[in-house]
Amino acid sequence: MKSHVQILKFGGTSVGNGERIRRVAQIIAHTFNDPAEAFPVVVVSAMSKVTDQLLRIAGHASAGEQEAYVYELKTLKQKHLDATEKAVNHSDRRNVLQEQLHSAFLLLEQDVAKLRYIVSQSEPVGAPLLFPSCSPPAPLARRQCPQAMPAGNVDAGETNTLSLPFATAAVAAWGERLSVLLVAAAAADIGLPAVPVREEVIITDHPAMVGVPLAGTLAEAGPMAEASAATTILRAASVAIGPMAEASAATTIPRDAASCVYGSGGACLRHGARLRHEAISTVPLSEETRANAQAIISPLIAQQLIPITAGFIARTTLGAVTTLGRNGSDYSASVIGAALDCVEVTIYTDVDGVLTADPRMVMNTRLLANLSYAEAARLSWFGAKVLHPRTLIPIAHRNIPVRVRNTFRPMTRGTVVGPLGGEGKQPSGAAAITVRRHLALVTVESTDLFGAPENAGQVFALAARAGAAPVAICSSSGHHLSFVVEEQAAASVVALLQHDMGSWRVRSRAGLAACACIGSGFTVDPMSPARAITALARERIPVITQGVSELGITLIVEDADSERALRCLHRDLIAPVIPLVRHAAPEKKRETS
Repeated sequence: MKSHVQILKFGGTSVGNGERIRRVAQIIAHTFNDPAEAFPVVVVSAMSKVTDQLLRIAGHASAGEQEAYVYELKTLKQKHLDATEKAVNHSDRRNVLQEQLHSAFLLLEQDVAKLRYIVSQSEPVGAPLLFPSCSPPAPLARRQCPQAMPAGNVDAGETNTLSLPFATAAVAAWGERLSVLLVAAAAADIGLPAVPVREEVIITDHPAMVGVPLAGTLAEAGPMAEASAATTILRAASVAIGPMAEASAATTIPRDAASCVYGSGGACLRHGARLRHEAISTVPLSEETRANAQAIISPLIAQQLIPITAGFIARTTLGAVTTLGRNGSDYSASVIGAALDCVEVTIYTDVDGVLTADPRMVMNTRLLANLSYAEAARLSWFGAKVLHPRTLIPIAHRNIPVRVRNTFRPMTRGTVVGPLGGEGKQPSGAAAITVRRHLALVTVESTDLFGAPENAGQVFALAARAGAAPVAICSSSGHHLSFVVEEQAAASVVALLQHDMGSWRVRSRAGLAACACIGSGFTVDPMSPARAITALARERIPVITQGVSELGITLIVEDADSERALRCLHRDLIAPVIPLVRHAAPEKKRETS
């Protein structure tokens, strides 16, 4: 009997249709049957594009667009029924699965009805509605909250407050629940002892409404949330990263305000149902989640049953369904992994792992076998999309590695992100190069050429008030400070600084990009920064400003030059392009007769 546990997480593209779900089941089987592998606990995302479709359903229902709502629901149901034909070969199992899906869609329609009821109320949007308190985790059919009721009909001691964002989250959560049923049935169809976990495993706080804007994705929520996540990882890795750490530390906002609840708050904004700027933020509670995971999943492991559980969704301490935000499935996999003390979290996606650059821009990218937590967090901060920094938060301090693998090329071992950096670094010290575009450089100077240390803190506090975190700090002295922010936030940052900084001169320059050459070996080779700047100079790409730390160098260039800069930096620092030289064939001497 296997005693150690590992998490296998499959993203939306991995479970995008019936054939792919069947492939996922085979990967699970290979892991389960390999005596060298730890026991698998599976976390799945919704099928590709399903969460967006659920949010459209919520938007149409909230707006009273009955025809559009019915059409979206019908196509969503048919998509999952079509998937059963390829995912499950045994006819009896397929019929059982289809019945389960029909029942699930009836419950989805109930949640949509609750959402419509809330929207139809005469109370101001955002005012709490009272629902009978949800029971503790139970099978899916019993866990649903009853129909909304007027407050006067509910006993005050048995109520919890739910509102439009939570009702929207309940609708958005169904993509993962449906996916759990499909994957569990496909795994059972090939002989695996797999069971769907119908309860929410992750427990979060139940926050009050707060008066700050919230958007649908972490990127839309502003850089502050990303800054907080990246800072947490970098601190957990105990790596000093110079200006980057200073920027994040100076502007990190409270964790509850930084957490983005995609299904709870942002959905309404994207689809027209949100009428007030209110945000709900939910934070996974580690001890409560550990206790819940041990109660739900550990008994299944003890029976050697493979749990198939949902990513992205969670339950608050008061029983309301919530979500963990965009990229929340990867995050939830690591939260569950930490709760179960797993030995590894494997993220299955549609790429081989973390590459040395974006393959859409650079032709000869290479697969990175290893990355440190700090390197991965910095890559994510500067634009790499493979692994979100929040994924590392629950496990970095536990030294649990994360492996990124390709569902469609499972024979490749992927990239391991762990406590130690990769071996066999390039002589330049650069492991990977990424670019973050659409930035602006903000410069603050004292008109009397003198400043005080507290002025820098004031600058970053004002930037935080504007909802912006410095992407990088480029230069700092007593009377001069320059840093880079998102271009869309630059105007508000400059306005606040001009209003509050008195005699300080403030100016900004938009249309910039940050090219980050990242690698723990930068301090090993003192020529690494010189090589990077020389590479750009050779291509006549001007460097506006720069910042250097032991994890790499950040070069600020014109946005229009960013892709060309990325390619030449990758060529000179990581993977030189060796031109093919065609030698002319020697001419044969004609024989003279």
